[in-house]
Amino acid sequence: MKYFCIDLSQISINSIRHEFLNETIVRLNWFEHPFDVQVRLRNLETNLLEYPKENNQKTALFIDLIEASIYQVEFNISKRNYSSIIQITNYFIQTG
Repeated sequence: MKYFCIDLSQISINSIRHEFLNETIVRLNWFEHPFDVQVRLRNLETNLLEYPKENNQKTALFIDLIEASIYQVEFNISKRNYSSIIQITNYFIQTG
């Protein structure tokens, strides 16, 4: 039996930062990662997912978030021709 490693790794929670542009617009940043990264926010009260309006390998812009809500950051990390991994972080954002 052959084993192989695709080396997908998670994003360090210490590298994640966010900035409020107003009460419902948030810019999220993280260190550049060697694999494709898509980010989303899960509203903990409604369990609905929010996807960024703008996104690249190390930043994302979320608009029209619900005021006074708590969101959990989730990453989808992928490598071409392999299944992706979902990283559910312990990083939370509370809107104003």
